[in-house]
Amino acid sequence: MSFLIKDVPTGKLNALVKKIGGLDVMDGVLDGTVEFSIVARRRLKLLGEVSLPRRSKEFDPHEFFRTRDGLWVSDFFRDHVLSVAKKTKAVRAQKGANFQLEDHSSDKEIRAEFPENHIFEDASAFCAHLAGMIERQWSGTEGDLISNGYANIFYVRGKDNEVFAVIVFWLVVRREWRVGAYRLGDDRWAAGDRAFSSNC
Repeated sequence: MSFLIKDVPTGKLNALVKKIGGLDVMDGVLDGTVEFSIVARRRLKLLGEVSLPRRSKEFDPHEFFRTRDGLWVSDFFRDHVLSVAKKTKAVRAQKGANFQLEDHSSDKEIRAEFPENHIFEDASAFCAHLAGMIERQWSGTEGDLISNGYANIFYVRGKDNEVFAVIVFWLVVRREWRVGAYRLGDDRWAAGDRAFSSNC
């Protein structure tokens, strides 16, 4: 006890006792008549599988991902993700998973709860899938992408083999989808954002 009193502020000790249920519960823990477990709260809530659409015809990502009516594309996305994407003859449908952020979270915290192989490794296929998702919801209708102003986040391998966070969101005042990319860092995504894994 002297170690706890010396190294832990009294206010924190009192808060902990209250959190676990008060003095009666604490006495039960100490005498072995009460047990409890510590469970880390998850930051992500699994929403389910997502069908990433197929492309049966040739697709040019550089033609699709250009700023125009209904779509705005950032220079950083073009320079660091789109720059390594190539034309594709066809892309098969793919199953992924989507998660809702339950708390403000960094890229590191999000990815720690993702399936192991969550990165979209092929920028060409990713761009084809993302284009199909945007086309399905072109005017901001409901679907796999949230269109309420919150971000849809994907982790994509891009230029120089670096993984980038690609974000897509619906800007209602402009009636357009916005596509951008960021280097991974300590910035925190908002509770309510949606994050996508390349597999389930």
